[in-house]
Amino acid sequence: MLKRKWPIIVLLVTGFILAGYFLNGEATPDEVAGMENKEKEAHLHQKKKSGEVSRTVATASSLNPENYLMNLRLHSEVDELYKKTSVLFEESPNKDDLATWISIGLVFDGSEEYGILLNRSLEKINKNPSENFALIEQVIKKLPPEESFLRGQLINLVNNMDLESEDKKSFFGSEMVRNVVLDSEGNFSPDSLNITTAMIMLKNSGTSKAEAEEFISESLQVNNDPEIREKLLVRFNAYFAD
Repeated sequence: MLKRKWPIIVLLVTGFILAGYFLNGEATPDEVAGMENKEKEAHLHQKKKSGEVSRTVATASSLNPENYLMNLRLHSEVDELYKKTSVLFEESPNKDDLATWISIGLVFDGSEEYGILLNRSLEKINKNPSENFALIEQVIKKLPPEESFLRGQLINLVNNMDLESEDKKSFFGSEMVRNVVLDSEGNFSPDSLNITTAMIMLKNSGTSKAEAEEFISESLQVNNDPEIREKLLVRFNAYFAD
């Protein structure tokens, strides 16, 4: 089924004081996880209601990977994202592989062809990791908020690429230090939820709490709203608990 791909979040919460900002009260892991899930479900519900999320079913296929990709691209959402990504990465020798890996993230399919296609694309991208990473850094800086899914896929891709740990730390850290936008209900917007993903990836990259505090400190300087600061600190506490 075609749908937006939201990150899966596991949360542990501890008290935290940073840069003179105090988080009032305590939040349990279940409360933080519930907060994240509520935000994501609300955004997904709105997209389904507006018709932005297709209900087309992608079934397991006996096609070879090349024909299987062509079959997936019959879905307009996949084809549109494939073409868009190809243009954004036209300077890469692996532009087709980047377009494939990014676009089929719209599809949840348990077929063997899907796994082969996904892994083969990543293997080719990793043949030129430094060049492709440099292009990703350029592209992601120019993405508008409307391209929240594409941004999320690029963050996930960097997490899976064969890169130096310092490159990953710098990338995920820079993605943390962005303006947070809340929707009318006070939840993180789809694009701002990618900041949460970046925090998770930063933790998974082996970043220490001391190193991560530099990024959250910058983020607090960028985001002046007290409500947003509190939400950022709750998330930071969850992923970088002592």
